[in-house]
Amino acid sequence: MEDGDFPQQEITGAFMQNCMLHYAAYRNIYPLWALAEYRKRVPLPSRIT
Repeated sequence: MEDGDFPQQEITGAFMQNCMLHYAAYRNIYPLWALAEYRKRVPLPSRIT
């Protein structure tokens, strides 16, 4: 597509026979999740004044 996104595909999967999955927002969620995990595990440098 012109904006660099992939065209929406069919449903990716289903569980419990009534909940359907697709990953349209995954490209936005994963980077935020990865940054949050990094921030949680890497301490900020301490300020000495």
